[in-house]
Amino acid sequence: MEGETVARKSGVELADCIVAVNGEEFRRFPSAYDENDVQDLTVQMDGTTISEEKSSPAQTEQKSYNIGDGYAATLGKIKEIKSAKDSSNPLVLTLERHGWNSRANAWHRFLAARDGDTELAMKMMQDNEAWKRQAFPIDLKREGLQKILKSRAISEIDIKHEGLPPTVYVDYSKLQALEEGCSAQDVVDAFVLFTETLLSRSSDPRNPRTCQFIDLSDATRSITSGLRVTILRQIYAVFEPNYPETLEKMIMYPVSKLVVSEPS
Repeated sequence: MEGETVARKSGVELADCIVAVNGEEFRRFPSAYDENDVQDLTVQMDGTTISEEKSSPAQTEQKSYNIGDGYAATLGKIKEIKSAKDSSNPLVLTLERHGWNSRANAWHRFLAARDGDTELAMKMMQDNEAWKRQAFPIDLKREGLQKILKSRAISEIDIKHEGLPPTVYVDYSKLQALEEGCSAQDVVDAFVLFTETLLSRSSDPRNPRTCQFIDLSDATRSITSGLRVTILRQIYAVFEPNYPETLEKMIMYPVSKLVVSEPS
């Protein structure tokens, strides 16, 4: 709905999920996180108060719902409370906000990346979670990583235009100039850092997107003698399995005729 709705005034954002009505949960599956790790983002309207007791959805026993049943049960509960018009029991909705890479928002991307094969998609997601445990947090104080960030060999382009995803920019000639002072892992981590940052800004966490621009402007001479693509291969060895269905467009420019193939 357009305009300043009650939901927007109350702080609700795109992809927020209703998980409980007046303390009664309507999840298909049990919560996958520790309640103590949850950050309360409640934005209350003027003159409205929500008691701590009613804001917690963990007051009733977890039920099991089949596909579609939980949705119907949620709407039924909402209609029941609204139709009662009981001032002592006002309608209280509990919503959750999940990040772009949470299971709630990422599962469909992994499933699409494996052509709907549930077993392969689950394996891919498990591998991604293992990679995240190993890759994060990134040590921003590393000398090589600092050189890359300060030189802007990898940076971002974001014109904040509706419908145009932000872009991770890679200046290949600057990376080549920094080759002696930076490791391949520094380059990969810088790429991951900007990719994570831009995806986290997505207005729709269910479909986060970025573009990639590989600038070869001052690296064309090396292309004719054989462009060293080791770094790019290492970047995509990390990107392809861990950020499925997030790439809107990837551009390399300019490209030598030696690496351009004509369509047959």
